[in-house]
Amino acid sequence: MNPITTREQLAEAYQRIFAVVPPSLATKESTYDAQGMGDAIDALEFTRMAVLEAGPMTPREVQLVQFGMCAATCYDPGAALHASAALAHGATEADLLQVAQIASVVSGALGFNTAFGGLKSATK
Repeated sequence: MNPITTREQLAEAYQRIFAVVPPSLATKESTYDAQGMGDAIDALEFTRMAVLEAGPMTPREVQLVQFGMCAATCYDPGAALHASAALAHGATEADLLQVAQIASVVSGALGFNTAFGGLKSATK
């Protein structure tokens, strides 16, 4: 995999990994750019995508892990985003429900509710 060096390449990487470019990316970029810190957000995002694309996991597996992490930390927007991305990469509703159950072991009912809400949002 070639290193990501432009925001256009970053958007393409998001599309490959997440099946969507999250609206929050443009918000982060414009916020950092306005403070003269565009290079900082670029470095963070380029590295983040390189890590996600370099490993042995499939995009489906990466999204299931990220969905579980968002559920365990009760991050609703992330759970919905990663549930949708996991489905786009071939995960099933049963896969997402199993991850929701695993997340509930770590974070209890709140984690399960976050995961379940993300799943339902993704399967509307």
